[in-house]
Amino acid sequence: MMREGVLRYDADLDRWCYDEGDARESLYCGEVIAVRITDHFLWGRVEMDRRRDWYCIFRGKNETVVTLRKGNWYPARMKD
Repeated sequence: MMREGVLRYDADLDRWCYDEGDARESLYCGEVIAVRITDHFLWGRVEMDRRRDWYCIFRGKNETVVTLRKGNWYPARMKD
């Protein structure tokens, strides 16, 4: 089953979360998630880097790296 939501940084928790509106869960290193980049969803694993301002790297197939920035919301999907 596919869940639809958004990937966003939660300043109160000081971590990235997957938010479905009525439910929110923290993301951890290695979790697989799809993030919509431009016009398509890219599946990959979440990697954290607290030394950088953006804090989270999303690494997809073919080593495509997407930088996720605090303050932005990203349409996302997760599998149950």
